Amino acid sequence: MKDVRGRFLIEGEPIAGSFLSGRSLSLLETAHAGGCNLVTGGRDLLDPGSERGGFALDHGIKVMYSIAGEHIHGRPRLAARISPEETSIPIEGRAPETEDHRIVIDGEVVRYERAEAGTLSGCERGSDGTRPGSHAAWTILFWPGPLCEVIKEVGSSPNLWGYWALDDNPGMARSAMRGLYSTVHEADPKPHPVCAGYTNTIALMNFAPGVCDMAMLYFYPISKKGYFRDRTTLNTQCIMSHVRRVAPGTPFVGIYQGFWGGQYQRDSPLSESEIREQVEDFIREGSAGIMAFALLDPEKAGGFHGWNEDRGMIESVRGLNREVSSGRFRVPDERKDISRRRIIGAGGENPRGSIPGVPLGWYILGPFHAGGGITLETPVGPERMISQACPAADLSSRYEGKVGEVSWQVLAAYTGTCVYSEIWSPPFSDHSAAFAYCLVRSERDVRASMLMGCDVDMRVYIDGVVRHDFVDSRGLAFDDVGIPVRLRRGENHVFVKTVNEKGCWAFVLRFTEKDGVPLEGLSFEPASLG
Repeated sequence: MKDVRGRFLIEGEPIAGSFLSGRSLSLLETAHAGGCNLVTGGRDLLDPGSERGGFALDHGIKVMYSIAGEHIHGRPRLAARISPEETSIPIEGRAPETEDHRIVIDGEVVRYERAEAGTLSGCERGSDGTRPGSHAAWTILFWPGPLCEVIKEVGSSPNLWGYWALDDNPGMARSAMRGLYSTVHEADPKPHPVCAGYTNTIALMNFAPGVCDMAMLYFYPISKKGYFRDRTTLNTQCIMSHVRRVAPGTPFVGIYQGFWGGQYQRDSPLSESEIREQVEDFIREGSAGIMAFALLDPEKAGGFHGWNEDRGMIESVRGLNREVSSGRFRVPDERKDISRRRIIGAGGENPRGSIPGVPLGWYILGPFHAGGGITLETPVGPERMISQACPAADLSSRYEGKVGEVSWQVLAAYTGTCVYSEIWSPPFSDHSAAFAYCLVRSERDVRASMLMGCDVDMRVYIDGVVRHDFVDSRGLAFDDVGIPVRLRRGENHVFVKTVNEKGCWAFVLRFTEKDGVPLEGLSFEPASLG
């Protein structure tokens, strides 16, 4: 197991726990029988005087207390971009009822007099020694006062291990997470860690220094479509290569799939090998601990089934937890076909500093209107000029976009993932189209694979020729689709058009050898993170 600072250990042992959803004592008893030293839970688990809180204390089970739902996911957002001078702030959502009329946006403290319908009025900008600034529409707002009260109530519990502060991608939450992180560590009497959950590279828009003490990763590779054996290791590499570059030393915990059923998951329990292989892959990548998802109340799980409902899964979880806690877990050699496709070395080693075949930034242009019957086939913006005779982007050109004149700008990519939702928010991102462009230079003529994923309609041009179309609705997955392409020695021009109907907006693209091995000898423009 990876060495981490003492506050991430539980009684000197690595994390070996489970998410828990339900209020029955029997679930906690199963957690204990399964060798769990950490569970997620609410106030009753933090109270040693309650039945479940007393059980947790007596049996050495610590609690990761959730502050995500109320303080991040449930908070209002900026309804429009604001300038440093504005004293009336438009919001979408209802402000919490609190006597502490402070919000934090991108490090700026704003005090307000009144919270009215859709507006915070009478604002004092740049309060408490901070500087007023401009802030993007749809940024989630953070109220430090209510969280301080919570921390005062729970921070001294002997059962508390840490805080679950972010669950996947609620939108533009990086600012709020930084406010939450600093508030927790100022108000908490003990250094309990702040943990943030990430399930794909889109969610990395909410990762930065000062956001969390520990990342928690979950991918759930077993569904009705089958068992995607390489999903855990590949996605961990994708996320942690970025995390380690941006905030070196940040540890992570692997959350493995310990449930079945529902609309998308398989209808039968997981086997011992399916569970163990997920844990092996997480630990091989340097995980500081493991947690199962999840212990579930059968009467309230909506068709899902937790590992507590199958004797074989209970035995698998118990055995793995004992091996991890005792330090006896041994990771076998990685399968050769998976090892050859690694984008970074095992345990996060990346002596190259960059990942072969992966663009770290894109030139982007948009948004353009894509409502009223406009589809992927409808030419908009620069698309009318794309051809084999004119395959490159004119980065100096300006176009009439959805909200006025638009020009090319650079957007950082998270391990090849271009997340438009980071800069464009509803309503501008709804029923919209955009373009991304990069110049790919190859040291040689090569027949390669172009691996892609998207959660929107997507068209890819290489040197002015359409090479891939996708029209459907799906979640973004790394390497979801692969097609053979020829990259010529010298310059190759890649355009990506996406059309977003509603919601999150992103795509991911990279190049590999034909067999999936990272492709050396490529460089990209833009070359930096932007």
